[in-house]
Amino acid sequence: MSRFPFLLPFQDFDNIQSLQKLRERLLNLLLSSTFVFGTVLLGVALIPVSQREMFEFPILYVIVYIWLILVTFLRRIPYQVRATSWLFFFLVLGIVNLVLSGFNADAAMFFLTFVSMSTLLFDLRRGMIALFLSAASVGLFGYLIVSGNFRLLLEAPQPSKPLLWLIGGAVFLISSISLIIAISILIHGLIVNLKKVGVEADKLEEANRTLRLSEERYRSFVEMSPDLVATITPEGSILLVNRSGVALFGYDSPEEVAGRSVLEFIFPDDRALLPELLQKTVQNGPQRAVNCRCVRRDGSVFDFEFSTAVMMAGCGIPDSFLIVGRDISQRVRFEQDLQANNAALENKVALRTEELRRASEHLNQLVSLSPAVIYAAHPVRNFSATFLTENIGEMFGYTAEEFTADPDFWLDHIHPEDLERVLAEMESLFVNDKVVLDYRFLHRDGTYRWTRDSVRLVRDAQGVASQMVGSWFDISAEKMAEQSRRESEDRYRTLVESLNVGIFESTLDGKFVHANSAVLELAGYESLDEFLRVPAQRLYADLQDREHVLRNLTERGFVKNFELRSRKKDGSEYWVSLNAVLQADQEGRPVSILGSVKDVTDRKKMEAAMLQAKEELERHVAERTRELLETRDQLRTLTADVLAAQEAERRRVSRELHDEAGQALVSLKHGLEALLTEFPDATARERLQSYVRQVDRTMDQIRLLAHSLRPPLLDVADLDLTLRDYCEEFGKSTGLRIEYVGETIPDLSEAAGLGFFRFVQEALTNVVKHARASLVQVRLQHDEQAVSLSVADNGVGQSLGAHVGQGHLGMRERFRALNGQIKIESPAGGRGYKIVASIPLPSKAEESIRR
Repeated sequence: MSRFPFLLPFQDFDNIQSLQKLRERLLNLLLSSTFVFGTVLLGVALIPVSQREMFEFPILYVIVYIWLILVTFLRRIPYQVRATSWLFFFLVLGIVNLVLSGFNADAAMFFLTFVSMSTLLFDLRRGMIALFLSAASVGLFGYLIVSGNFRLLLEAPQPSKPLLWLIGGAVFLISSISLIIAISILIHGLIVNLKKVGVEADKLEEANRTLRLSEERYRSFVEMSPDLVATITPEGSILLVNRSGVALFGYDSPEEVAGRSVLEFIFPDDRALLPELLQKTVQNGPQRAVNCRCVRRDGSVFDFEFSTAVMMAGCGIPDSFLIVGRDISQRVRFEQDLQANNAALENKVALRTEELRRASEHLNQLVSLSPAVIYAAHPVRNFSATFLTENIGEMFGYTAEEFTADPDFWLDHIHPEDLERVLAEMESLFVNDKVVLDYRFLHRDGTYRWTRDSVRLVRDAQGVASQMVGSWFDISAEKMAEQSRRESEDRYRTLVESLNVGIFESTLDGKFVHANSAVLELAGYESLDEFLRVPAQRLYADLQDREHVLRNLTERGFVKNFELRSRKKDGSEYWVSLNAVLQADQEGRPVSILGSVKDVTDRKKMEAAMLQAKEELERHVAERTRELLETRDQLRTLTADVLAAQEAERRRVSRELHDEAGQALVSLKHGLEALLTEFPDATARERLQSYVRQVDRTMDQIRLLAHSLRPPLLDVADLDLTLRDYCEEFGKSTGLRIEYVGETIPDLSEAAGLGFFRFVQEALTNVVKHARASLVQVRLQHDEQAVSLSVADNGVGQSLGAHVGQGHLGMRERFRALNGQIKIESPAGGRGYKIVASIPLPSKAEESIRR
């Protein structure tokens, strides 16, 4: 971009709406002022022309005055017409003054105003046209007067010397061109600034829209979470909490807990944990699975598990903390019960060990008195007996000598129908080293008795079979009962096999006695015999589940709806729901387990899918939280850049107003004061002095505008002196009484000082616009923690929930970027208004680290 914008091609900036509105407001102000001064000037101008009986001029003055009234108060007239009419007044008044009294101070001021206002209200091209028209008028009438072809209508010193006209015309051209250049530079800088602000405003609006969408998604995820999700300030105040968290603590709405200290909800003995945990979060990152006790609204205490994460501000200082937690009271009680059960189980194991030792001693005694016959035999073809206990006679009616004397005695007394089976099963003895046989044996009385023969093969050190040791039991009664039971079981089996639920029976040590086809189908076995040879322990995917089942059966006698993982024949796992009861004999001793199982794999898969969905939701919440933090940081960075650009542009415009426009007006004032000595006419001198005063007022307004854009003291003095000077100058310009009390703030950053100055500007402007106050008190103070600046008035006041304007929102964002805050206080009774801005001072430790 060129450093001399007035040299650029002529442009029309009427399409810039903000600049056009500014021009319209300026035109309204100028027309109103012109109407007031025109009324006075009309009366003054009518006196000399009436005395000289020049009645055509009063008629012309009245017509012009009426047209001035129309363009001033009829705002419906187009801007081009109103502005052109107002400028035409000055051209006409300048030409009239040339006709009446020559090129005097009045004509120069009219033409100069015509040129400058054409540039300001339209553009440079029309300003140059106005300059051409003015110069042409002065040159034409100067030529006519100097050549004697035209005589002035009023008696005045006749400037007939060409040199005076040339000097006056040159001064007029130089002043006009300087003023056009200064106004063009000012307008061009204003246009560039407006374009930049418009672009930045569009970017800010897009960022705000993205942030709102992200916040809506984040809030949806947070509100859908079944766990507590909350954000707190570094001081511990609650900023946001979802409805699950509100319900967890027994409240009805988030508003009931917002703003309260989080320590109020923690059990007093555990409150010291939170500050230390927040410090660890800042230093080491997110903290997970932290347990403490919390207090509900009704005073009940529960166990709480939570995780924390820190959300940093743009300057690297913690802005807030995120807390996600849940009620774990049930889990804690379960763990306590589990520990108690483990301790009880250990005690029971010790008792069972002692009982086993005693039972072993008792068993040795019982063996000697057992009704079973203990024997030994040769491991050869006929298995002849070598030893039998004396109770053999009570069982079979034979003596031990009869068995040992005849090598074939045992084989000869086996029932012929059982002999072949027995010999075949005895072959497995030499493979498995043991065998159990049930067969019929001939009693001395001629009847057959059912006998259970339990045989074990004894080998020597070389592994050669040396003898057989076994026992015989008379199981005739058992066989009869078994026959009856078999008939009953047939009926039971028919019923069980027709059920879709798996039914089984097993011994306490895990040997299955029976199972229906549903159990075989669940476990993946093809035959019942194959399944019955499988111990129950093999079907448990986790043996701890079996221990839990046995413990409940021992303690309560039943297990109801216990869900566990079971293993099929092929090794695959599936979920079942187990119901079981402990079967006891007639004496109340447990003998077996009767139970049912139902396949609940599909339901478990659904629960797992729901759990996975919950974890996925938590992951999405974490991702959206991170995106929200990144978006917020980007927005704050963009806001800081916009504020920095605004301040840089304000500083540049303030400097140009002071250096360019101010100097031009000073030159104009000195030129007018110099002309005062050349006009002996009192009326002309009085008019010229009024224009000098108008230039002074314009200089004061430009100086006030430059100071409001960027006070010079802010670059050379401290904040206290700058605010004191600004309050004094603002009070003089507005008539408002301002009481300022401040103090020097050491080591205050430039950004903080500028933020406080803009805060006072905005606050005092709002007081003038809205408060209708007569007194404003401004206080600047600080302590070891923070710097605060308050503005209080005695005006009409404002409710705390009233609408907040854009200026106030901008101040809040500016101070949030400085890690500060703005608070509004309204005194009791509704009168007055107080707003306080504060920024924390860095601690000594932070200053040391920063250095």
